[in-house]
Amino acid sequence: MMRSFGSDLTRFCLSRVEHVSLCGFLVAAVSGCHAQPRSPPSEAKLPTPASIEAPKPRMPSVSTSAGLARSNELERLLTEQQRLDDPALTFSRLVQTPPPRPYSVAKLGPFPTTAIARVVAYTFGRARVPKPCAAEALLPFTSAGTLCPDVVSPGTELSDDERKRVEKLVVTATEALEAQKKTSHIVGRPVFRCGFDPHHAVAFYDAKGNVLAKMLVCFSCGEWLVSPSSEALGGARPVAMTDEERSTLAALFDARGLGAFWFSDGPLAREVFAYERATYGTEDALTPAGVARRTHRLAPGSGAPKTVTMRDLSAADRKKVCDWIANDVRPAGRAQGNHGYQCDDGREWSSAAAEPDCATTVPPKVCEKTVAEVEACARVFKEPDDLCRPAPRECTDVLVCLPGLRLRGPKK
Repeated sequence: MMRSFGSDLTRFCLSRVEHVSLCGFLVAAVSGCHAQPRSPPSEAKLPTPASIEAPKPRMPSVSTSAGLARSNELERLLTEQQRLDDPALTFSRLVQTPPPRPYSVAKLGPFPTTAIARVVAYTFGRARVPKPCAAEALLPFTSAGTLCPDVVSPGTELSDDERKRVEKLVVTATEALEAQKKTSHIVGRPVFRCGFDPHHAVAFYDAKGNVLAKMLVCFSCGEWLVSPSSEALGGARPVAMTDEERSTLAALFDARGLGAFWFSDGPLAREVFAYERATYGTEDALTPAGVARRTHRLAPGSGAPKTVTMRDLSAADRKKVCDWIANDVRPAGRAQGNHGYQCDDGREWSSAAAEPDCATTVPPKVCEKTVAEVEACARVFKEPDDLCRPAPRECTDVLVCLPGLRLRGPKK
C-alpha cells in the first residue's frame, strides 16, 4: 500500500481533448493528408528517428465495411492528433536561422498582397515544450521573427490555388464592407466573450523570409485575428469569422493534416476520444495495443549517450534524460511540480523530474546503471504504482538512478 503527500495525483489519459469554451464551433471538414510541400528556407530539418515499425492496433470488431472504414478513419485522426502533440516534432528541438529583420507586423494597415512570395500554414500550442510563446501580439513568432518553440515543424507551404483561396478571403471581406457602406447599413463582426485561444496560423512571407502578415485562427471559438488588419477584417482584435472564412481555413488545415477539427468540443472529437479509450485504454489501464503504442513512442529514448552511466553524464546530457522522463514518459499533467509517496514499510520517495535541479543532481553512489538501462526501465515504469510493490524486471536496482526520483527512507 502507498500513501501520497505533497501535490495531488490526477489520473490522465494518453491524450486529451481541448475544452477551450462552451461557445465553440465544430469544424468537421476532414479530408485526407497530403504530402508536405517543401519547408521555408530558414527552417532547419528534424533529425530522422531510428527506423521503428509502428505497432498495428487490433481494431474493435466491426460487422460491416462501413464500420471498418469508420474505424480506419478514427485511427487516422488519432494518429494525426498524436503527431501534432509530440514535442519532438516542434521547433523547440531545432535551431532556426532568424530572418533578415525582426518581427515587425503592424496591427493595422493595408494587407500587403503584392509583396507576398510564400504562404505557410502552421499549428502550435499543442505539445508541452520548454518556454512556449505567450505574447499574443507575436504568435506564432518570437520577437526575432523565428517560429515559437511549440510550433509543429516544418509547417506546410500552400499551393498557388490554396494561396488564392486564402487571399480571396481578404478581398471578399473588403468588398462586402464597401457594399454595406453604399447602403448605409453596416453590420459589424461579432465579438465573443469566450477566450480567444488560437492554435492555427497562416503566415505570409516576402522573398527574403520576413513575415509580412498573418492570420491567427481559433476554431474552438470561431474567431480570427488578422494582422495587419482593417475595418473589413475586424480591426486589431479577434472577431468572428464568416461561414466562408471558417470553412475555407478549416478545409485547408485539415487537408494538410493540421487538425482543425480537434480544437472543437464536438461529436467528432468525442468520437475519436472514445475510440482511443476502447482501442488503447488509458495510461493507468492500457490494452495490449496501448502498451505496444507506448513502447513505440518511447523507443527513440532521450538522446543521451546510452552506454554512459548516469553518474558519469554531463549536466547537459542528464538534462536530456530529465526532460524525456518529465515530458515524454509521464502521462500528460504529471510533469510539473513535486510529488511525495510513502510506502507501508516506511520508505519515502520524492519525485521532481521536471524541477530545475534535476539535471544538476548527481545520482547516488549506489547507482551504476547506464542511460540505456534507465531508459528501458522508464518505458515500463508506472509512477507511483511501481514504487511500493515489486518493480518491473527492467527496473531491478534502477529506481534510484531515475532522475528526479529520490528514496528518502525507510524511517528508523
